[in-house]
Amino acid sequence: MSQSRLLADQANRIVGLESQPVLRNLLITQCYHDLSSELARVLGVGNANWCTYATWASRQAGCTIRGEDLIERLHPDTPRIWRTLLRAGVLNPVTPPGWIVKHVHTPFDAVEHASRSVAKGNLKVFEEIGEVFARNLEDSSFEPGPPPLREAFAHYRQAEDETNPNTRACLMLFGNLKCGWHEQTRLQPEIAEAIKAPLQTTNALTRRFLPILRRPLERLTQLIQELNNEIVTQGFMTLKLPMTRLQLGKDIDRTIPSYFDAVEHDPFLLQFSAAGHGGDGAENWSDLSQRMRYISRLFRCFHEDNDMFLAPLTSEQCKRLYDGRLPRGTL
Repeated sequence: MSQSRLLADQANRIVGLESQPVLRNLLITQCYHDLSSELARVLGVGNANWCTYATWASRQAGCTIRGEDLIERLHPDTPRIWRTLLRAGVLNPVTPPGWIVKHVHTPFDAVEHASRSVAKGNLKVFEEIGEVFARNLEDSSFEPGPPPLREAFAHYRQAEDETNPNTRACLMLFGNLKCGWHEQTRLQPEIAEAIKAPLQTTNALTRRFLPILRRPLERLTQLIQELNNEIVTQGFMTLKLPMTRLQLGKDIDRTIPSYFDAVEHDPFLLQFSAAGHGGDGAENWSDLSQRMRYISRLFRCFHEDNDMFLAPLTSEQCKRLYDGRLPRGTL
C-alpha cells in the first residue's frame, strides 16, 4: 500500500477518535508531520508547506489541550503529577475523573474550557484541511470544496511544474496562505470561546456560591482571570518551533528572503498588513486580520528552514501513541 493511501486511512481513523482529545491531538500532530514530508516528496519542493507549520501549531495546541501550558508554571513537579492525572482521564469527560472535572465547578474550569475549545478547533482544522491533504495526495484529481483550499492546491500544483526556484517559492507561499486563511476563518469561534473561558467559569461559580461566599469569590474571580491570562498567553500567543520559541505578540526577529519582494504588494497580502498597529505581532489574537498579518510574516520567514521538517515525536513515543497510550517525555 502506498504511503499516500496509508496517510489517508490514518486521517480517517484519527477523525473518529471523538472521546480521546489528548491522544487525538498527538496523532494529528504526527500525521501533519507525515503529510508535510510526503507532500514535499510528491511536489519535489523542499520548502515548508502548510502541513509543516500545522505540525508545530498542533503541537502547541496540545499543551493547552493537556492543560500543561498553565500547570507546568504552578510547581516544578506538577507536570509529572498532571501527566499521571491525564492518563487517568482527568480531561476526558467519559471517564469518572473527567466527569467530575466537567460537572464540579472550580477555578480550574478555565483550564477545562480552554482545553475543550482548543481540542474542538484542532479536530475541525484537521478534518477540513489535514484530511483534504491526505485525500489529495492519494488522488491528485480530488478537488477540495471551499474556494481557498481549491486555490491553495492549484498553487501547489503550479509549484510542482515550476522550474524557477523563486517563482516556485512564491507559489508555495500563496498555497500555504490560502490554507492558513481558511484555517483561521474556521477557527474563529473556538478561539473566541477559549478566550471567554474565565468569564464562563466566573459566571458558573457565582451562580452557585455567591449567596454565601461573596468575599472569597472576589479573590476567586481574580485567580480565574490570572489563570486565563496564562492560558491565553501560552496557548494562543506562544508558538514553539524546533529552533526557537515565538511570542506571537512581538515582531519576528528574522529576515524575509528577498525573493518574496516580488509579492510584497499583492492584494491578498496587503489586506492584512494594515491590521492592528502594524508590525508583525498581533495585539489581539482573537482578531482574524491580526492573526493573518502575523502568519503571513511567519510563513515567509521560515519558508526555507529545514528544521521545520523535524519530527515532533520520537519513534518510541510514536510506538506508544499508536498503541493507544500517552507517550512519555516531552510532548
